[in-house]
Amino acid sequence: MEKEDADVAATGDSATVGDGGGVVDLYLTTLISSVSRLLATMENLTDALVNNFRLTSDEEEGITITQLQTVNQNPTGEFSLLGRIVATKEISMHTIKSNVTRLLQPVKGCEIQTLGNNRFVISFNHRLDQKQALGGCPWVLDKHALIFSEIKPDSDPTTMEINLMPIIIRIHHLPMNQRSEEVIAQIGGKLGILLEVLNKNQSHFSQLIRIKVAIDVSRSIKRGLYLHSTDGNKTWVAFTYERLPNLCFICGQLAQ
Repeated sequence: MEKEDADVAATGDSATVGDGGGVVDLYLTTLISSVSRLLATMENLTDALVNNFRLTSDEEEGITITQLQTVNQNPTGEFSLLGRIVATKEISMHTIKSNVTRLLQPVKGCEIQTLGNNRFVISFNHRLDQKQALGGCPWVLDKHALIFSEIKPDSDPTTMEINLMPIIIRIHHLPMNQRSEEVIAQIGGKLGILLEVLNKNQSHFSQLIRIKVAIDVSRSIKRGLYLHSTDGNKTWVAFTYERLPNLCFICGQLAQ
C-alpha cells in the first residue's frame, strides 16, 4: 500500500512538472510572437518615415558655390595621404601616431592628424616619403592592415572610401602554356587591380608567378580560381599572399 501511494505521489509530481513545462513553453512562444510583431511594426514605421521624409524649401534651395570660393590647394598639404587601419576595434590616437611614424620612417618627417574610426591624415614633407607610403606591400600595424590613399579634393576624408591595399600574391600551378601576359592580366583583374608582374622574365620557368595587386579589403580573400578552356577542361590555380594581415577565417575578410 505504501508503495502504491508512493507511485501515485511520484505520478502526481511528474504531472505537475509537465504542466509547468507546458506553461513555460506557451509563455516563451507568446513572448517570441509578440517581439516579432513589435519588430515588424518598427520596421514598417521606419519605412514610412523614410518614404514620407521631405526636404523643406530652404534645405532644397541650399547655396551655390562659385569657383572663386573654393580652395585651390589641398588644405592638408601637397604630399598628404588619407590613412586607415583595417580593424573593428578603435585604435588610440597615441598608438596611431607613434606606430605609423615608426613603421614608415619618413626621411623628411611627417605630421599626423587623427580623424577617428581608425582614420588619419598624414602630411609628408617630401614626395618620395609619400610615394613610399603608397607603395607599401602591404603595411601591417599590430597585425592589422594599414592602407593609404590620395585625398580627393571634393571628398570628406572622414567618410571617403578607402579599401584598396597593395599586396604580393603568388599564383601556383599555372600551366606552362597559359603563362602569357594576357592570362596573367586576367587573373590579376579577378583579384583586384593588377599593378605589376614581379618575376615577368622568369615566369615561364618559375614554380610560381608573383604579382602585385591592389585588393579590396572589404571583400573576401580568394583562395584560387578555375581556368576554363574552350574544350571544356578546367585547371585550378591556387593563391598565397605575402605578409597577409589579420584575417577572419569565417568570412575571409580583412576588415573583421
